[in-house]
Amino acid sequence: MRINPNKTVSAQADGIIISFRESNKYQFMAYQDGHAEQKPVKKYQQITKPVFNRIQQKIYAETVYGLNAYTHKQIVAMPKLKRQMIISKHSKVQQVLNQWKQELAAAKVDSLLSFLFPKSKITKVFGQVKGYEREMMDRHSFKELGLDQQTIAKKLMGEKLLQQDFFTLSIN
Repeated sequence: MRINPNKTVSAQADGIIISFRESNKYQFMAYQDGHAEQKPVKKYQQITKPVFNRIQQKIYAETVYGLNAYTHKQIVAMPKLKRQMIISKHSKVQQVLNQWKQELAAAKVDSLLSFLFPKSKITKVFGQVKGYEREMMDRHSFKELGLDQQTIAKKLMGEKLLQQDFFTLSIN
């Protein structure tokens, strides 16, 4: 058996994924019942390009992920004042994002309940109750809530936690 360094195979719960690194494509082959005589279904997925350039990505990661965006070695070499500024900004960003995620999750739940129980008085009362629980950490991922990096960046710009010219920053 030959080893191809440009091809990686991994088994998932629902099928096998073959990654072709040289062409940035993936091939998915679903598991089949032992009695089926059909050929495997092939699905290709293009790898998406980064939304931001390197400068924007660095600022975004530092803002959203805080010191987790850096290696331990980089954190140790970083001046104490810069570390404190990153931690402070990251804390503010996490509060804003947590509140926003709670609002989005509550809106989705309210929408679902009003769809399932359109005549329920309790559902209407629940839909009118709005609020933010600071101690409750919302564990939904951005993907679950339908948020992408650009939407998050726009929200943070609106809250003045990202600079207003963030989308015009360039590597040059």
